Amino acid sequence: MQETTLQPLPPVGTRNLFMAFLRIAVAGVGGVLPHAQHQLVERERWLTQREFADYLSAGQLLPGPNIVNVAIMVGARYQGLGGSLAAVAGLMVVPFFFVIALAAFYRSFGEEPYVRQVFHGISAGAAGLMIATGVKLARAQPRQAWALGLVATAFGLVGLARLPLIPVLLALAPIALWLASRTPAKGKQTP
Repeated sequence: MQETTLQPLPPVGTRNLFMAFLRIAVAGVGGVLPHAQHQLVERERWLTQREFADYLSAGQLLPGPNIVNVAIMVGARYQGLGGSLAAVAGLMVVPFFFVIALAAFYRSFGEEPYVRQVFHGISAGAAGLMIATGVKLARAQPRQAWALGLVATAFGLVGLARLPLIPVLLALAPIALWLASRTPAKGKQTP
């Protein structure tokens, strides 16, 4: 059996975590997921595309906002509890004050036609960003028939049949885990 050696993690301080997630939050108009992927995978290179997809998958299965769960996991990976707190603080501080101000603005001007048009444009841009990120995440996934079948099943059940997400995940997750455990990992030889 071939052994793989783990590469040491690069030094990432709590300040680095705070600032990276602050940049994600500030750039995250329309949704932070594309910006998180860019920041963590492409810019900082703290995660590979596959690791980001794995963290995001775990974050979606846990309660709470998935990007906050990703921040907690990335922070913990590099700096433990302090890193998690720094990453979440960076992610939440600007949006907290921005949302308070936006809520006040929307309360006063939300019914104005030009304001509604702006929000329609923002939602279209956000949809495009989500599709682009989904394509990047899909490229990092293994190309096994069972994985593609589960993707198609989940899409069909949630996207087309409009079944609730949680029951679909609860039904498909054990199947995915079982199938993944029976699939040899790349680079490993079976005895």
